[in-house]
Amino acid sequence: MNEQLIKLVSIFTALAFLLFGGISSLDNIFSGIDKTSILKLLMIGCIWGICLVNLIFVFLFCVSKMTRLNFASTSNPDGTIFQKYPIFWWTNYIIISIFLISAFFYFLVEIRYMEWLLKKMHKEAGIVFLLGGCVLLALIVKMKSVLVEKCNNALHKNEKNGD
Repeated sequence: MNEQLIKLVSIFTALAFLLFGGISSLDNIFSGIDKTSILKLLMIGCIWGICLVNLIFVFLFCVSKMTRLNFASTSNPDGTIFQKYPIFWWTNYIIISIFLISAFFYFLVEIRYMEWLLKKMHKEAGIVFLLGGCVLLALIVKMKSVLVEKCNNALHKNEKNGD
């Protein structure tokens, strides 16, 4: 009983250090908010988010291996990594989507294309807005469809086989 209690306390202590350390590092990232553009902050915050989400996932995965407890969303042993841990993949998808959008706009601002674009938008605002929005939306929808396909792929195979 004492051994299990020590394991449980040590796991939660490590998780607390991980989370509070991550929050502390986020505070350092946003300390220069008045000197940095919002797009840079978004990109840095997304990179931080990806790192922290992946670090927490690896930590939980290692803890599950040590304790022999399964934290997967499905008990199917033939399930893919996308089916077993969909929260992890969806979180990464959302953060990467935000990163790509902010990186795209940061690129436009840095090459001064945004100035040209703003001048052009006064003349043909609807076309530029729709074209850029459609490209971003298509990219995000494609990423979503790939993720949905990966998460549901083995599930449909099992239904077709009658399992």
